[in-house]
Amino acid sequence: MADRVLMDATFLRPERPRRIASAGIDWSGPYPRPRDEDNPDLYPLQSRMIEYRRMRRDPVVREMLQAIRSTALSASWTVTPRQGAPDGVAEQVRRQFGADGRPCDGGVPMDAVVGHCLEGVFDGVHVLERAPVIRWQDGGWRHYSHLYDVDSTSLDMWGRDIETGCVVSMWQRWVSGRALDARWEVPADRLVIATWEQRGDDPEGEGLARAIWWWHGAKRAIAKSMLIGVDRLSLPIPVVDVDDESLTDRGYSKEEISAFVSSLYDQAQAIRAGESGALKTMKGLTLSTFGGIDTLKVGEFRSAIELCDEQMRGAGLVRFLGLGTSDAGARNVGEVHESVFRRGVSRVLDWVADVLTQQVVLPNLRLTWGPAADAWCPTLRHEGLMPGRIEQALPSMGQIQALVAMDPATSGNPAGIRELQTLTLDAIRGEPERGV
Repeated sequence: MADRVLMDATFLRPERPRRIASAGIDWSGPYPRPRDEDNPDLYPLQSRMIEYRRMRRDPVVREMLQAIRSTALSASWTVTPRQGAPDGVAEQVRRQFGADGRPCDGGVPMDAVVGHCLEGVFDGVHVLERAPVIRWQDGGWRHYSHLYDVDSTSLDMWGRDIETGCVVSMWQRWVSGRALDARWEVPADRLVIATWEQRGDDPEGEGLARAIWWWHGAKRAIAKSMLIGVDRLSLPIPVVDVDDESLTDRGYSKEEISAFVSSLYDQAQAIRAGESGALKTMKGLTLSTFGGIDTLKVGEFRSAIELCDEQMRGAGLVRFLGLGTSDAGARNVGEVHESVFRRGVSRVLDWVADVLTQQVVLPNLRLTWGPAADAWCPTLRHEGLMPGRIEQALPSMGQIQALVAMDPATSGNPAGIRELQTLTLDAIRGEPERGV
């Protein structure tokens, strides 16, 4: 880990000129201000990350993230060497992440690294810190990187080059247990910045949290209103009816009438709280009720909350998780949604592979193999997430056999049926057809 020197906050917040980034984001001081964001509390990066962490406590959001994470981590990773490259190049990458059964010399296995990068899909950006590790292997020094996870709520602001606008450092701040003004800077070349859906030179990206932020806030407001209604209307509200004219005719003063009303009100409160079971009234002073559980229409609140949940699931391509919980939804519809979801997760893993290749693999290979590392860099591939073409065709093989059996040329001829099935499999594999 790099030595971290804590400095006074006044030295860590340099004045920067106002500029517009290439993504159209207004940079005024250290914080970007997205023009399409209507919540000023989300402008500072740390405030936004704290809000996103609170959103993760929502059951639907947690369900969505767990579906993405479990599906992504079910894939296996392989390292495909580049043609003409030395064998040690691909072997170094395998040992960096512990792929293909190799020991993990980088200290953090591939599944853990992928899990850390997946945080950026929701937050928009996730940061890992790289610590160099050098080992003597196969007659030479090999450079690796130990990747340390960075708490997203500690991200404070980005250090940017005034001329180019490129990120040159990241400022962090303590999240607990320390002075709030304690900050430190980490150079960008010691970081892995995983930005999802990056726009221009904005390092913070567009994560799922931005897509579901409005619907999540609406759901919280609706649920809060529903709970207030349940609290107020679960028991009828006491109503004190006072006949002032009758009580005045009977000789009671205004002070006495006020005392009678207060006494009756206290009795009603005690009954509602379960502290009393009796009530004493008098002529001209009666007690009635308003509301009750029958007047609370929870179904309308529930429908609105389900709409918010559906929109949040749609943002994460996990709409199929809601099928079967209501009268709508069929198996074939769920299969289509699941297939789209798996393709979305496959795209996420492609992004993870690109981030690790550009910010971890290539820097280490350049230190080990020199300028030729760019041409020799192997490819990180994920497998097992999407079914192969043969697996997709297997359910229809029975139908193919039934159709072939109807052909007089092959009816009753098992050899002919097997030959046609072989031709079908060859076509699926993409192999050249063979003559019958």
